[in-house]
Amino acid sequence: MKENKPDGDNRKEKDKETTAEMLQGNIVIRLMPPVNPDQLRALEEQLAQAGKLSLVMVGGTAEGNVELTVLAAEPLPVADVLRELPVVSEVGNKGKQFQLTLVPESGAAAKEG
Repeated sequence: MKENKPDGDNRKEKDKETTAEMLQGNIVIRLMPPVNPDQLRALEEQLAQAGKLSLVMVGGTAEGNVELTVLAAEPLPVADVLRELPVVSEVGNKGKQFQLTLVPESGAAAKEG
């Protein structure tokens, strides 16, 4: 007797696709140190190429961290968008506050390929 599992399997796939919270508006991204200018430039370029998030501002914190403010003009799974960028190693978030760890410069090329 064959078990009929397609519905359960489809639900699991849908859950995977929608695990990231849909966010809209201004999003703050804090880059975990160390961050060098080349990594920051690569992140800015990759955000522009992805075309889903618009860079609004780049600044710093009192602790010396780099912070970016980006705009999601429409609801997006922002964590998933960030994870797809080759320069990003790790993504963590609480609501609209994100923390990114960037791959070392030599690792960014490896992640792309």
